[in-house]
Amino acid sequence: MTDSIVRSYIRSQMPRATPKKILRYMGVSDLTMSQVKSHLQMYRNKKEANSIQERRMIRQMKLRQSQQYLQIYERARNVTQDFQNHQRVQLDITEKVGLNENRDNDVVVVDDVAIGEEGLSFELTLGRKY
Repeated sequence: MTDSIVRSYIRSQMPRATPKKILRYMGVSDLTMSQVKSHLQMYRNKKEANSIQERRMIRQMKLRQSQQYLQIYERARNVTQDFQNHQRVQLDITEKVGLNENRDNDVVVVDDVAIGEEGLSFELTLGRKY
């Protein structure tokens, strides 16, 4: 009986079905108004419970998804920080090596004359001689 009332409720496509409208729509003479009310209320309660459960599941899914996005972001941030730290260390090492290699090759300019550049040739400047 509940199924036939529910089918009538759904088929009637009434936005807010009342027991009286459903009883009239069904056209069954041996049903009472209280029976239709009871079954309609059971259907609405079940529908509401399903709706609450669906909303709860959607909230849980969104929460899990947000947590996953946060974990991905944190991993990417950590990788980026590690990479930046590695670059800083490499730059420090390169600067220290460069300072040690060029310590004796410093050029001092006094009165527009570069001391220590006297032996440089044009080909060496262009990179043709080593």
